[in-house]
Amino acid sequence: MRPLAFPASRSALTRVHDVSNTFPSIFVGYPALEIRQHSKLSDAPAKMVRTPGVSAYGSRLTARPFAALANQTKSAARIMSRRYAPESPDYSPRWAAIISAAGPPTPLVYAPPKGRPRLLFQSQAMLAFDKPSGLLTVPGKPIGHDDCLETRVRQRWPEARIVHRLDRPTSGVVVMARTAEAHAALGRQFEQRKTEKLYIARVAGLLAEEQGVIDAPVCGDWPNRPRQMIDHQHGKPAVTRWRVLAREDDATRIALRPTTGRTHQLRLHMAWIGHPILGDEFYAPPDQRAAAARLQLHAAELALTHPESGEKLTIDAVCPF
Repeated sequence: MRPLAFPASRSALTRVHDVSNTFPSIFVGYPALEIRQHSKLSDAPAKMVRTPGVSAYGSRLTARPFAALANQTKSAARIMSRRYAPESPDYSPRWAAIISAAGPPTPLVYAPPKGRPRLLFQSQAMLAFDKPSGLLTVPGKPIGHDDCLETRVRQRWPEARIVHRLDRPTSGVVVMARTAEAHAALGRQFEQRKTEKLYIARVAGLLAEEQGVIDAPVCGDWPNRPRQMIDHQHGKPAVTRWRVLAREDDATRIALRPTTGRTHQLRLHMAWIGHPILGDEFYAPPDQRAAAARLQLHAAELALTHPESGEKLTIDAVCPF
């Protein structure tokens, strides 16, 4: 914990409150959170209010890990707690059934695969790698989760900076920038949805149609974090196009093209239509979770514009399953 230390002449005090005591119905089972408020108190002596389990540093209004709740009033936060409770009328019965069938997530034992990630593309401005399943894209918060794609790449290219991410169990194309200018240019392409992504997945069951579009809004499932959920009232727009590539005995290989980039979007959307991705530790029932040794989702292609030359690039990584 890094302490706050303000000069005596400073008039704005930073007060740190443990909001988990204020809103207990929301934060049960989660670590203590922090929220900072500023008050203009002229000539007030410098003070530091420290709450056990709450870090005290910086001066921005923040709340970790619930940044979205930082500006909520007490009543609004309580409303949000009720909104995402499974017994609430606002909680979709369809989604409740999906989560009930899936059961608790598989406990995480972080054991990333060894070896240097395969280099797919290299220029003076950017790099692209084939991230293996099981390896984090960036360092995780728990102790021992600092081994990740970013860390391994920086051993050889210390200037490399992450532009986007893949979930830990997802494999495939990840792009990194080598300059600040390239990082900004590539970031704008993702933000403005000027990139094109193609994923390969194996899902449970046999899809009846040859292709389709899933339009289902996504938001965080707060009591069940890090799970997300489908919520047509409060979710952000999320659209996925899918096409059948092959049918197996009791599974279907499909191509997925997301037009938005919500967290867990592809995994959520396939579970929503009754065909979870095999090996999915969050959204697949136990038998379909155990049907594959890893999540059957691979980022096979990423099309974008080179940040310096303006050349159209399509970077691909062979699907390992």
